[in-house]
Amino acid sequence: MNQADFDLLKASIWGNNVVLHCIQGARIVAEVHSVSEEDQDVIVDVISSNRPEIYDRFDSKAFLIPFSDINSVEPYPGDGDKSGAG
Repeated sequence: MNQADFDLLKASIWGNNVVLHCIQGARIVAEVHSVSEEDQDVIVDVISSNRPEIYDRFDSKAFLIPFSDINSVEPYPGDGDKSGAG
C-alpha cells in the first residue's frame, strides 16, 4: 500500500466504497469506517469478497485489516454515479 492508497482510504471514510486488494489474494469491496495511521490499520464493513471462506463466516461484517495485508486500494466503480441510473 502506498501514500495514494492511504489517501484514498482516508477520503472514503463513510463515503464512497473502495476495493481492497489484499496480499492473501482477497479482493474486498468495503465501506471504510476508520483509518488509523498510528495503528497502521483500517476498519471496514465487507460488502463483498472473492474469499467468502474468510469474510462470510462471521455474523459481523466489520473487520480490522492491517495496512501490511493490503497491496493496493482503488475506488469502487459502482460509486461513480450516485443518481441510481447505473
